[in-house]
Amino acid sequence: MFGNISASSFHCNVTPSPTQANKSCSPAILYNSVVNKPERAAYVKNTTMFYKDLKDNKLPQWMFITPNMTSDAHDTSVTVAGVWLQNFLGPLLEDKNFMQNTLVLITFDENGASSQAQNFRRC
Repeated sequence: MFGNISASSFHCNVTPSPTQANKSCSPAILYNSVVNKPERAAYVKNTTMFYKDLKDNKLPQWMFITPNMTSDAHDTSVTVAGVWLQNFLGPLLEDKNFMQNTLVLITFDENGASSQAQNFRRC
């Protein structure tokens, strides 16, 4: 919980200890204020916990979700990222629990040249 907002950060490859996760995959653990406080580090979860929270209707008000380094196009292509996004988000857009008061923002910055970040939006 951050202030009065419930929050979680769901990531690929997060081990039982968030401090061992890939920092580019889990930006929340870049902050000592998260890593050094177990109650805050507990909000950094593996993506499998997302599905449990969804099933239990316990999703937080704010979430940050990121795929692994392959599916985020960091080490592959935008096509691979698109397939992951379609497989991950497609079913969620049909889920009543997920779509209740939900805003989905999708960004990525992989384009083959790490110095040229781009955001793509579709309305």
